[in-house]
Amino acid sequence: MKTFNINITLKREQNDSEFDDINQVKSEITSWLEDLDFTVEFNTETYHEKAKDILWEYVSYSDIPEIASRLDNEAKT
Repeated sequence: MKTFNINITLKREQNDSEFDDINQVKSEITSWLEDLDFTVEFNTETYHEKAKDILWEYVSYSDIPEIASRLDNEAKT
């Protein structure tokens, strides 16, 4: 069996209700690929989320108050 890992960024100029929901888009893509006998799995974790998870392993406990403060300030803007 051959496995393909594909990262896709989708942009649509047209704003219509047909594809407002990402689950509808996933469903369409899944059905197209399954028609071609592919098995489809979606990994919705983004690169940035993975990077944050890794970076947290290198943060010392003494840095956490500063990080929390900066996050609070970002949330207010």
